[in-house]
Amino acid sequence: MSHEFVEKDTSDYVVGLEERVRQLESREPKVERIVEITPTDYESLKRENRKMELQIQKYRQLLTIGEMSSLSQLIEQYIESSKKQLKKLSAEIHMTNFDKSHIQQVLHLVDHLSGVQKELCAAIAMYAAGKYESNSL
Repeated sequence: MSHEFVEKDTSDYVVGLEERVRQLESREPKVERIVEITPTDYESLKRENRKMELQIQKYRQLLTIGEMSSLSQLIEQYIESSKKQLKKLSAEIHMTNFDKSHIQQVLHLVDHLSGVQKELCAAIAMYAAGKYESNSL
């Protein structure tokens, strides 16, 4: 009899546990779909994060370069970029037959470069004039 009592107790216990599991499962919310919610300030945080990343990049470059300023770095990048572009232009000029339209385009480039030179010289002249004026007092 004790053997039957233990089996009945155990089976009652298992039935009770299964019932309890069903009750708990019915109480839990079931996920039907996931909806992505973007915070209201997401775009502004994204822009601010991008600005900070650019600033960090500048600081890292300064650390790796040493005391070279961003102006020096920009000048070096411009010169390198110009060299690459001039090599491409030179190769293209040697491969094509020049006609009036090509000459016009090359003259347009020369005018552009001359304008760049004038702007840079004007910036230097303005700096020099300001520096001499402040020192003359």
